This record gives sequence, structure tokens and C-alpha cells, in this order.
Amino acid sequence: MTAKLKWLFALGFVLVFIAGVATGVFAGAWRAKHHHVTRHQGPPPRMTERMIERFERELHLTPEQVAQTRPIFEDTARKLSAIREETGRRVAATLEESHQQMAPHLTPEQQEQLKEMKLRHRHILKMKRKHRRERRERAESGERNGDQ
Repeated sequence: MTAKLKWLFALGFVLVFIAGVATGVFAGAWRAKHHHVTRHQGPPPRMTERMIERFERELHLTPEQVAQTRPIFEDTARKLSAIREETGRRVAATLEESHQQMAPHLTPEQQEQLKEMKLRHRHILKMKRKHRRERRERAESGERNGDQ
């Protein structure tokens, strides 16, 4: 086995490892979002209401207790939204950094494939954001119509 072939195998293993890590990160983030946060999804006002409903139901809060704890839930919802936004930015920055570090080790064809992968990923994220926004607008519209 030539030295060049050994390096190609090593690079292949590294790329497969990185792809596995990236897949694990995305799968973990997706699972956490869809299996844990789903009940509290939405902008802070909606998240606040969902948290209050849950605590009210499970702890049998009185109306007075709900009124007293509402500011706490509102503050918590704002903080959780900020954490979610910051985490998203950090994940994106880390992935971009890894792509930049990887690029010099890739062939020109692989670099093009990497660019295409990034474009596909951006498109998927854009569509998810659009879907979430539309779903939130429908939910808010339904709440307004239900209140009338």
C-alpha cells in the first residue's frame, strides 16, 4: 500500500467520522426539539401560556398563584428563546469552521459537493423556519378567532 493510498484511506475515515458526528448532532438536536420542547414551542407568549397550563394542571395552581407566577414564566420563556437562538448560532459557526478546516484536504470536486451540501442544508433550514412561522401564525389566528 502506497503512502498516498494510506493518506486517502485516513482522510476517508476522518470524513466519515466527521459526517457521523454532524449527523449525531443534527439528530440529537432534532430529537430534543421534537420530543422535549414541542409542548413549549412557539414565541415567548405562546410558550408562556403552555408552561402555565402545564403547571396549573399538574400542580393544581389557584388563579392567584397563576397571577403571581406569570412574570416568572414570561421571564423563563424569554430566556429559553434566547438560549435556543444562541445555540443555533453556535452550532452554525462550529459547522462552518469545520467546513473551512476541511476544505484544503478535499479535492476540487469534493469542495463543490461540500458547497452543495451547505446550500441544501440552508434551504432545508429556510423551509423549516417558514413552516414554523406559518404554523405559529395559524395558531395565533386560531387563538384570536376562538377568543371572539
